[in-house]
Amino acid sequence: MAKSRGHSEHSRPADQQRGLPGKLGRPIKIAMLGAGSGFTPALMNDVLLIPGADRGEIALVDIDPARLETMYRLIGKLVAQLGKTGWKVTASTRRREVLRGSDYIVNCIEVSGVDCVRYDNDIPLKYGLDQCIGDTIGPGGLFKALRTIPVWLDLLRDAEELCPDALVLNYTNPMSMLCLAAGRTSRMQIVGLCHSVQGCSHILAARAGVPIAEMEWECAGINHMAWFTKLAQGPRSLPAAEEEGRRRHRTGPQGRPPAAEAVELPRLGGAAVAPGHHPQGHDAAFRRVHDRVQRASQRIPALLPQASGSGPGLLPGGV
Repeated sequence: MAKSRGHSEHSRPADQQRGLPGKLGRPIKIAMLGAGSGFTPALMNDVLLIPGADRGEIALVDIDPARLETMYRLIGKLVAQLGKTGWKVTASTRRREVLRGSDYIVNCIEVSGVDCVRYDNDIPLKYGLDQCIGDTIGPGGLFKALRTIPVWLDLLRDAEELCPDALVLNYTNPMSMLCLAAGRTSRMQIVGLCHSVQGCSHILAARAGVPIAEMEWECAGINHMAWFTKLAQGPRSLPAAEEEGRRRHRTGPQGRPPAAEAVELPRLGGAAVAPGHHPQGHDAAFRRVHDRVQRASQRIPALLPQASGSGPGLLPGGV
């Protein structure tokens, strides 16, 4: 049996590096907020590979000067490597200096940095609330929302003033809370995005032996808990891909038992999208069943930072 790479399969580059479909007919300006994020290189690579994307500006913004400098050099090398001489790369720690005239804003901010992630997990754990990740829902997701939403709304107010016609693409969690807050308070056009859907679509297409360009699919659900409800190649449905999706969640890496949610979710119909551990935030039953949680721990310890808590039924590192 082929070894599964878990979360890495959902975030790996596309099999064919041809860029996004469509063609750009004019120069565009993209403001990357939280440019020190790991999303930045792959996103900018995709943009630069769009047919006709020969001119434009990538404006990088991060309040961490060291991370900003690293990304500035990296994106500059990417532009040079692709021969995109019509593109300009700029960088600033002050977003208002670069937002004016932006066509697109990509939000990848991590308010207070990654150090707070430990507390999103450890504080609830101290009081007996065992979470997984803690960035989507529950007390950890609420902690992150409370520190992130004020900054998020501030940057949207700046965008309303400086680039009111820009499209805002949000990658920061908790996705649903941020998009809800923006929808209730901002006039900006906002779309929330996560990489798991498109990543999983490539995986299922490959396992069904269908070129991704020919596969038609529908996906339903909420962030970190969604399913493919339709997989087809033209008029022909792809039950083999659907079954492969279910099998993928029934059998863990190298034949090991899967996580509890991987067993239960496919029963609701379709191939589950979320990497095994994420749905635990939406259904506490997946965290309460001791033996299944222990099996889940075999799948993901290397994916998550160590936390200080430990105790019965917890995943390694107390996550």
